[in-house]
Amino acid sequence: MRIVLDTNVIVSGLNYPGNERLVLDMARRGRFHLYLSPFILNEVGGVLSRKFAWDEEKVFQALRMLRSIATLIEPRRRPYVIKDHHADNRNSRMCRGGLRRLSDHRRQEASLAAG
Repeated sequence: MRIVLDTNVIVSGLNYPGNERLVLDMARRGRFHLYLSPFILNEVGGVLSRKFAWDEEKVFQALRMLRSIATLIEPRRRPYVIKDHHADNRNSRMCRGGLRRLSDHRRQEASLAAG
């Protein structure tokens, strides 16, 4: 099974017990294939530092963990689906099947930018 997690699910799973944390634990155990984009990773890092006051090292560790359990991808197509919700549009593109893996070089650049 292939899964794309929304930023809110990831942030909740990292901060609170509950279903979101269970989903992250399942991803860590390899129960499904997790796919994330550089956009999602950047958004997660920003939310953790701004809204939850995580320090830079803790954010770095969380993003490193996410990169280690996920396949990093970015959407091929750019459909406009949800009016005035650009972040949701980016996530929906990933779910609509227009995905491509980042090359090793691009994956490394994205990791550095996200971390």
